[in-house]
Amino acid sequence: MRGRMLMRNDGNPQSRYDIWSIPSGKFRWYVSLLLTVGSAVCGFLIYGDWNNPEHETYQELTKAVITDVIISYTGAAIASLVLIQWGETIMVLVHFLKEKTRKLREEREERERLIAEARQWAREQGIVQGLEQGREQGLEQGRAEVHAQWESWNLRRLAAESAGEPFDEPPPAFNLSV
Repeated sequence: MRGRMLMRNDGNPQSRYDIWSIPSGKFRWYVSLLLTVGSAVCGFLIYGDWNNPEHETYQELTKAVITDVIISYTGAAIASLVLIQWGETIMVLVHFLKEKTRKLREEREERERLIAEARQWAREQGIVQGLEQGREQGLEQGRAEVHAQWESWNLRRLAAESAGEPFDEPPPAFNLSV
């Protein structure tokens, strides 16, 4: 029991400490980071206070050292918590992005597979060749109809011209009623 007063020992690595919401599996990392960063920052601040000529009495120096300890360990506690939790958050985001990328890749591959199967089935059924032949026949039929319209228009024009009658019918290309 000695040394475990702050730690929960329920065996669940996902259990957390209420005050900081630190996962119990990361508590040792948190404390190590807190003590390392806090001690380093505190040491630098105390060294600066010790060599500061403005602190003329030991009372001023003591006040400055206590302030430095409070500031450095409070900042280290917050920084340690952020670093521990951000590492976890980044790992969750990386896992999410990998899963999303995998799902998108699978969906794309499935779409490509279905398209390839549909094309193969269409080839087997002759649909592609039928569509191409139908398109060619439609173009030929359309050309023939346009040619017939122009030919009949020209015959009417020539007949009116030979009879000496005025001919004001527009050519088929400008006839919007067709």
